[in-house]
Amino acid sequence: MNEREKQLLADSTDPRQRTTCSEFNPEDKTSIIVYTPVEKLDKDPYEKHSFNFDRVFECETDQATVFRDAAKPIVDGIAIC
Repeated sequence: MNEREKQLLADSTDPRQRTTCSEFNPEDKTSIIVYTPVEKLDKDPYEKHSFNFDRVFECETDQATVFRDAAKPIVDGIAIC
């Protein structure tokens, strides 16, 4: 969570105001971490869930790069009958 998200969570007294947050390490490019709210307030306010992929793209990635890296190898590998 970034500092703004941590502060919003700290300022909130209503657990329903908490939102799901995600974390992406641009050096890794194969995984993301998603934090989901926990209803029990006596614990860490978020549960951490890690997801691994062949490749994770940043929000700023253009469509041509996503196609080149993710779809083109699949399209090129399909034989037309």
